[in-house]
Amino acid sequence: MKKILFLIAVTLAFAGCSKDDEETTEQTVLINVNYEYEGGDKTYIASPTLVQLYNYDEAASFDKEESVSQMAKEQNIVLPDGTALKPVYTSDSYSGVNTLQNIKNGKYLAIVFFKPDGYSWSFLYFYGYKEIDVTPENNMKLYNLTFTWENNAGKFIAL
Repeated sequence: MKKILFLIAVTLAFAGCSKDDEETTEQTVLINVNYEYEGGDKTYIASPTLVQLYNYDEAASFDKEESVSQMAKEQNIVLPDGTALKPVYTSDSYSGVNTLQNIKNGKYLAIVFFKPDGYSWSFLYFYGYKEIDVTPENNMKLYNLTFTWENNAGKFIAL
């Protein structure tokens, strides 16, 4: 009887381990968009914002100058050949606090667009990008992407 109980315990232990060893293929990405004033010591949540994730291999060489007006008009970036590239994932929040769930593991280019309330000219908008890796090791990692009010408007910048 002891041998049977021992075999059952060992079998259950191995069955439990196999599920724990499976790697998760989708993660949650947290991106907060902020702004600060040059020389200031306080950051503010940027709103309204748009956060998009693009396949890094496709988007890494995007045309930063052409993408400024394309983001303001169509909310997507442009490749050097003029092709508009569509995002793989888009946040469902415009609040500046973004939780993107069920993001497949991989390398992405996070594109962030901030249009301050009351502004209607694209050269006063804020455009940023950051390379991110989505892996089980950085699941739920918080990215705080911050624009500087006086210097970052009207051009794509690395965040």
